[in-house]
Amino acid sequence: MEEAPVILDNERDKRTWQWLQSTVAAEQLEQAIVSIAGKRKPYVSNLCKILNLEPPEEVRLGMSKKDYALMHLEKAKAMLKGNGKL
Repeated sequence: MEEAPVILDNERDKRTWQWLQSTVAAEQLEQAIVSIAGKRKPYVSNLCKILNLEPPEEVRLGMSKKDYALMHLEKAKAMLKGNGKL
């Protein structure tokens, strides 16, 4: 695996970097990384700001889409029973 051109301090950064790579064209990522140089450190969060993107909550939480959906279903069930909060 090739080293990322951005700072990946934790698992969340790694998930976010993978999400960016699957969401944004490689050329666009390269341009955004180059535009960071000298201004800010190349953290994934700075890259997201430059691209005006916010990773989905399941990426931030480290959940599969299925687990994320199930979590929301459980919250909705609790709300319907009157003992939960969204």
